Amino acid sequence: MKKFCPECKTENEEQFNFCKNCGTSLTFQKEKLNGDFNTPEQFDPAAQKKSNNVSGNGMPDEIKGIEKREMLAFLGKDSDKIYDKFLKMEYSGSKISWCWPVFLLTAFLGFFGSAIWFFYRKMFKPAIALVIAGTLVLGVQTALNFDNNVEAAKGVISSIESIFSGNFDEVANPELFLDEEGNAPAVGEPTGVLALISEILDTAETLIGGAVIAMFALHIYKKHAFEKIKEQREKHGDTPYYLYTLSLSGGTSGGMLALGIIIFVALSNLASAIPTFFAI
Repeated sequence: MKKFCPECKTENEEQFNFCKNCGTSLTFQKEKLNGDFNTPEQFDPAAQKKSNNVSGNGMPDEIKGIEKREMLAFLGKDSDKIYDKFLKMEYSGSKISWCWPVFLLTAFLGFFGSAIWFFYRKMFKPAIALVIAGTLVLGVQTALNFDNNVEAAKGVISSIESIFSGNFDEVANPELFLDEEGNAPAVGEPTGVLALISEILDTAETLIGGAVIAMFALHIYKKHAFEKIKEQREKHGDTPYYLYTLSLSGGTSGGMLALGIIIFVALSNLASAIPTFFAI
């Protein structure tokens, strides 16, 4: 017997688990009436909401036609916690939640830190966007610190040359590195207006930027999950290995986590190497 989608009323073949038109789950409709599936009229969306799939703890087992088992298979690590947050966002109509890993990573590593989390969760578009943002911030900070970092690099190079030339007195005598007033020169850090700009930029990136990204990270993840699950439904929804394909397309990736860390280390070292290159 045909199945009728509760959302768009499309007629689907009996073996289909998801609507071929809109992708809505058809499996929770299997309430039998005299041994047969219900009629299209009995699949009214309003009626469905009243008797929506509800688990033993009173929490709905589907979000906008996406079943809990599908979402858990896609989310992978910490799936129950993330699913509960998705539910709260969905039923409150809010796009705001809170993701501690994103906030802490951003607080310590800037935009590169939040990019690492998105790479880990296989959300490549936002990850790349954050890498670009982090690179721009790093470039500005390198420019603000450039003159002082060049002087710092020259001092290090001079010390190394003194060691290899056997002139250890210059390296061992700290007075040689003091200014006319007997104070150690402030190298590696901007001063005056540049110092203020650098501090504001760092705070904006790590704290303000981290807080904003942490508030919206799970909304981005929820939207990403919906898109990927519907995409896998179209390809493998009526196959026995459907949930397995969801776990492969979603979940976490240690390899992508490593890639995010490598990008951060490489770009940070590049920014540090530029002043050294000009100091040689």
